[in-house]
Parts: sequence; C-alpha cells; structure tokens
Amino acid sequence: MTYESFVSTLWISALLLVYLERHLQVDTGWWGTLNASFLISMIAASAYLYRSRRAPSLPSTAVLSIVAALLFGVTEHLAFAILALVIQGAATQIRIIQTNTVIQKEILTTQLPYVYSVQQTGYALAFSVGSLLFGLLADGLPIDSVHLLGAFLTLPLIWIGRLTEQSILTASSV
Repeated sequence: MTYESFVSTLWISALLLVYLERHLQVDTGWWGTLNASFLISMIAASAYLYRSRRAPSLPSTAVLSIVAALLFGVTEHLAFAILALVIQGAATQIRIIQTNTVIQKEILTTQLPYVYSVQQTGYALAFSVGSLLFGLLADGLPIDSVHLLGAFLTLPLIWIGRLTEQSILTASSV
C-alpha cells in the first residue's frame, strides 16, 4: 500500500485546482465540488462494505482506479471529471478497508501498534515523495498528461492486489 500512497498523490487537492484551471478551464469554485465528490464516494464505499459484508477484489479496484485516471486525463467535461473522482474515491476506500481488515486478522494484537507505526511512516514518506514529484510534473507538463502518467503508474496495483489476495488465501488455509 505504500506504492499506492505514492500514486494516490495524483488526486490531491492542489492538483485538482490546477486541473480545473488549466485543463477544464472552469471557475475554481468547482474545486470544492470535486473534493467533496471524492470524499463522499469514500463514505459511500464504506457504507456499501458495511452493509454488503463483501468487497470487490483488490485487482478490480485497481482497474477502477486506472479507468478513473484515464477518464480524468482525457475528459474535457466537468461531469466526467466528477464521475472519475467518484470512481477513484470509492476504489481507494475499498482498498484501504480491505488492507486494514487483513492486517487486523493476520497480525497478533500485541504487534499491531508496531505494524501500524511502520505502515503509517511508509505511507507518509511515499505520499511526501509523490506530492513533490507529481507537483513538479504538473508545473512542467500539461495536467492531463500527469493524470495519464498516473494511470500508467497505477497498473502495478493490479499485480500487487492479486499477490495480496493470494497471500491472504494461503494464510487463511494454514
């Protein structure tokens, strides 16, 4: 998930503002709507998982993130940008919950503080590096190109999700 923290910086608010101004060329007042659609979809995904008690596979949520980044990179319409953010927010939240569920099931309770400390340190470092890198790229490239690059960089999440699911199945069968 540290790799995902790096790639997820593509969706930070500062880059959304640049996207609105440079790519969509709409009033920056829409910035709050874009942020809210992302966060509301995360809440909706949490509610969905709570009620359904089942989740899509990790690779399928990675595919959804790729689709969202591609749509976001190529669209010139605000409605499709909002749709892309809704897809991305839900897919991200599902992966976060699935990862935490696995950690809580597989790690001894006494080891959880250490695992979460290391995990959060890795997340913070990856997010910081990603924010710097994507910010620099956004300064020098068209913002749609930055999002298309982000879609390409999201591809390994499919493989990572598949490996994670296989290790979960292996651990639960022991």
